[in-house]
Order: sequence, then structure tokens, then C-alpha cells
Amino acid sequence: MVLREFLEKILALDKEMAASAAHTMEHALNPAVLERFVCFMAFNQADQVNSNA
Repeated sequence: MVLREFLEKILALDKEMAASAAHTMEHALNPAVLERFVCFMAFNQADQVNSNA
């Protein structure tokens, strides 16, 4: 879900392409890399919320 959201919101892919690419990436990425990406996205979203407060 995090990858799909990134692909849709940041890279502006349409929903179908984002879902397909995210599925492929989730199965291809090393789990440690995927976990770090998820943490980065959570940090980035929290930072955006804090900067808008």
C-alpha cells in the first residue's frame, strides 16, 4: 500500500499502473529495503503534517 501510494501521489502514475508496479516491487525488493522505504514514507508524511501545523 505504501509503494502504491508513493507511485500514485509522488510519481503520478494512474491507479492500475501503480498497483501493478507496487505488486512487482513488493515481491522483488529485499524485505529490509522495503521496510526502510516504509519507514521513510512514514517519516516524510509525519514531517509534512508537522510543517503544516
